Amino acid sequence: IVVLGQGTIPRLATLSLDWTLLGFSLVIATVSAVIFGMAPALRAARVQPGDVLREETRSSTGGGRGMRLREWLVVSQVALAFILMVGAGLLLSSFHRIRAVDLGIRPSNVLTFEVHLPDARYGSTARGRFYDEFAARVEALPGVRAAGGISKLPSTGAFNQWGTNVLTGPLANSKEGNLGAEQRVISGDYFKAVGIPILEGRTFDARDEVAAPRRVLVSKRFAEKAFPGLDAVGQHIAAGGRDCEIIGVVGDVSINNEGAKDVYVYHAHRQFAGDRNWSLDQVVSVSNGEAPPQEAIRRTLAGMDPQLVMYRPAMLDDVIGRGAAQRVFTLRILMAFAAVAIALSGLGIFGVLSYGVKLRSREFGIRMALGAEQGAIRRMVLMRGLAVTGVGIAIGLVGAGLAAKLMASVLFETSPLDASVLVAAVLSMTAVASLAAYLPARRATGVTPRAALQ
Repeated sequence: IVVLGQGTIPRLATLSLDWTLLGFSLVIATVSAVIFGMAPALRAARVQPGDVLREETRSSTGGGRGMRLREWLVVSQVALAFILMVGAGLLLSSFHRIRAVDLGIRPSNVLTFEVHLPDARYGSTARGRFYDEFAARVEALPGVRAAGGISKLPSTGAFNQWGTNVLTGPLANSKEGNLGAEQRVISGDYFKAVGIPILEGRTFDARDEVAAPRRVLVSKRFAEKAFPGLDAVGQHIAAGGRDCEIIGVVGDVSINNEGAKDVYVYHAHRQFAGDRNWSLDQVVSVSNGEAPPQEAIRRTLAGMDPQLVMYRPAMLDDVIGRGAAQRVFTLRILMAFAAVAIALSGLGIFGVLSYGVKLRSREFGIRMALGAEQGAIRRMVLMRGLAVTGVGIAIGLVGAGLAAKLMASVLFETSPLDASVLVAAVLSMTAVASLAAYLPARRATGVTPRAALQ
């Protein structure tokens, strides 16, 4: 479990085997063995010699009475394995849909890390210069496409949402013009680094200094809501209680890893550095196939301030993927359990059919002596295995429907009764049953009519 949950559950690697839990598990396993072994033990103690002889006679042609019980045990195994298989399939389908969501960014080949500037050594002016200068130096490194920083990495959840009022246009000073927007502070060439397109106007540059009028960029969705039918560039809004001119419109970005879009307002760090000491997450985009130059970035940071550290470096797609950690961990656990259950089901089918073939070996020999073809005998055994599997799948379908509804909270754009998942589970279970029944079916025709009659 620790291995399956690696990288998805915090502090999971610190867990170790608990002896109390191990003792409890051993007691449960022993009690289970005693309870389930009691019934056949008592039954064996009550057997009469005459009953054994009559049973043996019937077994030679039709199998013992215990075969039905064994088959129903296999049916239950198949049903439970099918339920786990459907659950794993639903989570896998959900996971693939999350991976295919358009987040509005290109997170691949983007290195992220934090840089914290201590208040004691960095006033507002020093803070305003540092991040842009650092981004410019990093961009000059070989293999780096763009570098910048932001107060909250994209698609990793909400952060700062302020009341934002429209000051110009048809919604000015109206109830509809009072919008709640996600506020982000950026530095360097952040938009290029994460692949957010500039749709209208321009991004921040040297003109947007501390002394310049406050300027912002807004997302496409914000522009459409605040200024319907108008060009948002040149319009004014009040963000954080200050009059801001919109100088550009950028593409929409998902607020989380599930594709939910929100409205954004972006502020230049140079103009915002005096508000508070905003710690910016750095983003460095590298060319395809290039390894992030972490050591070179560390040397660049040390060259600007030897006391600063490159904190928590990680790739952006990995950071965003942590939002799906619960789904990933549950998926891995379910797939592991499903694999074990499927293996047990296959072994159960194999064992029951093998035992049935042994009991009916004389019957099969007589059938072949009377002219039955080997193919017909094999099909008889295979069909028995598939019949047992079919009953298990039918019961499992009901159980899977109930279990899937309980999983609805961790599914993403996936119906609890997804037809493709159910069909794939049915086909997989049937394939496992066919494979498990193949060897007993071949063994059924291995006995010669002479040996069977003897």
